[in-house]
Amino acid sequence: MDYEGRITRITETERLGQAVRELRRNQNMTQAELAAAAGVPRGRISEIESAGRGTSVATVLEVLSVLGYEVDLCPAPPTGDLAAYAESFAGP
Repeated sequence: MDYEGRITRITETERLGQAVRELRRNQNMTQAELAAAAGVPRGRISEIESAGRGTSVATVLEVLSVLGYEVDLCPAPPTGDLAAYAESFAGP
């Protein structure tokens, strides 16, 4: 899946794990390479990708940063229409 320039709704750990795996693979990185760049054990990457419950938010944010992504918090769209909601954040 291509995340370039797109907003992706993630509401569960399984989806976050899938997104991290896809981003890592899209950048042709192994779990070991991503772990080294993020300064965490390789097993931690595996844990994130498999939706393990023992990973800290700080670790997830560091891994996403290495992959070139960040987390923005915003209210959930009231209508559930993510595309329309995303357009409301577009600049001039």
